[in-house]
Amino acid sequence: MNAPGALQDLAQQGPPLALAEALLALPRGAPIDLPPHAVQGALTALLSAGRPTEAADLHARALTAGLALPFPNKLILALAEARQRDAAHCLACETTFPGPPLPWHFITRMNLLEWTGAPELGLKFATEGAALFPKNGPLLAAHARLAFLTGQPPEEVARLCDAALPHAPADTLPLLQQLASLSRHGTADLADLTLSLPAPAVSPFVALTILSGHYEAAEIAAITQDITPDDRLLELGAGIGLVALNAARAAPGLQILAVEANPDLAPAIRRNFELNACDAPLISAIAALKDGEAAFHLAPDFWASSTEPGVGDTTVTRPTVDVNRLIAEFRPTILSMDIEGGEIALLPHLDLTDLRRLVIEFHPEHGPAAPISACIADLLAQGFVLDIAQGSPQVLVFDRAPAAPSPMPTGE
Repeated sequence: MNAPGALQDLAQQGPPLALAEALLALPRGAPIDLPPHAVQGALTALLSAGRPTEAADLHARALTAGLALPFPNKLILALAEARQRDAAHCLACETTFPGPPLPWHFITRMNLLEWTGAPELGLKFATEGAALFPKNGPLLAAHARLAFLTGQPPEEVARLCDAALPHAPADTLPLLQQLASLSRHGTADLADLTLSLPAPAVSPFVALTILSGHYEAAEIAAITQDITPDDRLLELGAGIGLVALNAARAAPGLQILAVEANPDLAPAIRRNFELNACDAPLISAIAALKDGEAAFHLAPDFWASSTEPGVGDTTVTRPTVDVNRLIAEFRPTILSMDIEGGEIALLPHLDLTDLRRLVIEFHPEHGPAAPISACIADLLAQGFVLDIAQGSPQVLVFDRAPAAPSPMPTGE
């Protein structure tokens, strides 16, 4: 079946996966007398079948045979997803593009290396590309971003931002300006807020996500939708204070109480409240069912830190605060909860009688679906309704159901 004529027949008529298997059965170094698009189809079939290792083998054989194949973006991503990151990085670094170097060649490698967990390797290509194309805006902007992501010195990041700004596309200008400001002054503007994002409490990856405007977007939209100064917001899991600050902007005079367990974030929250004239108090403690102490596990990206075991490399002992006591004393009307799996143990035991809205981020990565389903069922049984028009797949919004109308009197 592996004779040249049989391969040609498979290339023209047979399923691509059968062609892939026939090609893999050839002796190593054997010629492959097929058009590149046929071999590319066989590679795609292997990837669709979940066989990235064999696809990488076939790709290497095809290159050895002299076939000109497209740059293997999908293969690199598939290898990384299959936890073969060394192979993915090798392919991203060593596969050549046809013809002379172009800016998009460098950008493609940089993106793939970042997406597959090797931004430091991507920075190497960014530096090379920027030296060759010192006025290419997209390349220079990507270079500055990668320098920030990989933790280069602030003065170097600021220099790269300055070099990119005169040439950068319009859609990259806000981020470059933010990174330059953050590198020089320790703060950056996001919409109408000024934020402090200090390292290492806020990792470069998290800082970039915050500056993109995507961080906590579902929570912010749900909380600020119809909030008024008469509401009272209790936020469990305040992060850097972004949700509280947006709520305060949306309803001037709003009373807010913020709770955050991560001790590294407390200075950043207080600084952000100060920068934005927010006088909300902060309780630096774990949200719990009683006052006391508990273990808290710190992750490099703060949003993954949790009371759940197996998270991060560092465990600290933190005070706990009784949330039912806070509810009784503060009397919130809106509860925001993002406590990385702790919601499952906490929610069923809270007195939510006087709350009109709950914005809860559930974390299925911390356990099976059944406890989350039980929490949702319990909230519905307490008279809340799930607002599926808001939130996101993990951020659920519950509103207090309106009281049923009194029955009309019936005549005798």
